[in-house]
Amino acid sequence: MNKVNIITRSQVIVFFLTLFITNTSFTRSPYNDDIIRRVENLNTVIDVRVTDEVLKQIKSTVESWREDSESVLGRSSLYFPVIENVLREKNLPDDLKYIAVIESALLPRAQSNQGAAGMWQFMKGTAELFGLKVGKVIDERKDVIKSTEKATDYLQLLYETYGNWTIALAAYNCGTGRVNKAIKKAGGSKDYWAVSQYLPTETKRYIPRFIAAAYLMNYYYIHDLSPA
Repeated sequence: MNKVNIITRSQVIVFFLTLFITNTSFTRSPYNDDIIRRVENLNTVIDVRVTDEVLKQIKSTVESWREDSESVLGRSSLYFPVIENVLREKNLPDDLKYIAVIESALLPRAQSNQGAAGMWQFMKGTAELFGLKVGKVIDERKDVIKSTEKATDYLQLLYETYGNWTIALAAYNCGTGRVNKAIKKAGGSKDYWAVSQYLPTETKRYIPRFIAAAYLMNYYYIHDLSPA
């Protein structure tokens, strides 16, 4: 979805949605090499590449925000089975569940200052387009099952539009209009890593954040993290 800043005092949301503005460049080291090897072994449908931004997001996840990461790990045991069931029913990739991690830190009632809401951070217009009720009394964006069903419908449509999941995720974040313009500037390429230079700053970091979320969920124990 579009860039959001969750309105909450919880650092959990700040952790996943705050953009890191430093331009750190990581040097080769045994520690970094181990992370790189694990990233390359991730089983995911997106085009995984290890960049400085990817390493930065991973290190922030497992080092700087350990307590928040453990809270998200704890919520994953509650919400991942729900998401996985919907993905399985629709024959969609299991790792799309990590989108909910970077969108809302798995908080069903997450609310943004731009109007996005719920675990999947639907904007009102998009939610209603996909059949969710959005009102003062009922807001189905905050219904875990219903919002997951519609988010996966949207993701499937984006995949059918672009033919690869990496670009589909970028479009989920910033919209098809911006992605289409970026693809045109990239000479028609649908390689996310070629297109990303023409995408908004938030979207440039969206895939690295997705990779960091996947890394956390698969390798948290290596970093002595435990679900809270």
